[in-house]
Amino acid sequence: MKVKIDGVDYTFSIRWKAPKKPYDETWELVSYAKNSTGEKDLSEEQIKKFMDTVNPKMNWNIANFQK
Repeated sequence: MKVKIDGVDYTFSIRWKAPKKPYDETWELVSYAKNSTGEKDLSEEQIKKFMDTVNPKMNWNIANFQK
């Protein structure tokens, strides 16, 4: 996934994971890098903010995932 954070282009790899409880995260970070240099220079707070953006806050019906 290509994203721009504070005006800088990054590429993130994220992987789907089935939620285990209501409001659980459904995407997990695999890796990321700054496009221009390949650096991993984001703070934990910046990464968390990005992951909070891509992870919906939904009340998952967990019973549907357990079938």
